[in-house]
Amino acid sequence: MKTLFFIILLACSVCTQAQTNISYSPSSGTSGVATMNATLSGENTIGGSVYLFKEWDQPAKVFTADNKVINVPNINYNAKNSFFASKMTNDSIFIFHGINKVEAQGKRFDKIGDKFYEVLYTFDDDKMFLKEHIVVEKPELHHITSTVIGPGKYVFEEKYYLFTNDELLSFWPSKKNILDAVDSEKSAVNKQVKTQKWSFSKEEDIIKIFKYYDTL
Repeated sequence: MKTLFFIILLACSVCTQAQTNISYSPSSGTSGVATMNATLSGENTIGGSVYLFKEWDQPAKVFTADNKVINVPNINYNAKNSFFASKMTNDSIFIFHGINKVEAQGKRFDKIGDKFYEVLYTFDDDKMFLKEHIVVEKPELHHITSTVIGPGKYVFEEKYYLFTNDELLSFWPSKKNILDAVDSEKSAVNKQVKTQKWSFSKEEDIIKIFKYYDTL
């Protein structure tokens, strides 16, 4: 499998320049993995990164649309353009296309529509609690006039969702919304939250709440 992966990479590697503007076009793939040739051009004047992980060098599993699994030596997620890529050299990356799931750094990402979402929890009834990683450009502002004085930097933001019955529902973490999501056991869940001193706004506690709900 690793040999196949490196053959694909050697055939489809993409040389990059300064990392700012990305343009890409589809090309054919192998074993269910389509690739996209990406050329990064222009001088990078914006601080920060559009990639989710600080480090690339973590092994990952890539699941193709035709149910094949590819083990890759490194991976990262471009939150601006919603794609996963593997770095071949310091100036060469391989972009995956035609995939529907990635497992990396202890996290799982599922593709729903044209975006990837981190799966935070899967309920017993297959409903999922999801997080979307979004990168936005925050311009540099004058500290007095608040006028834009520079290109600024990339900043990551998060949005939460519940995915049920093939429908993606925006989910704002709050006591009301969480208790509504566990409506059939609302009283028991609320009591457990108070006993355990969990928070309705902290991601790790919300996962604990949903896990407890599934035990009832």
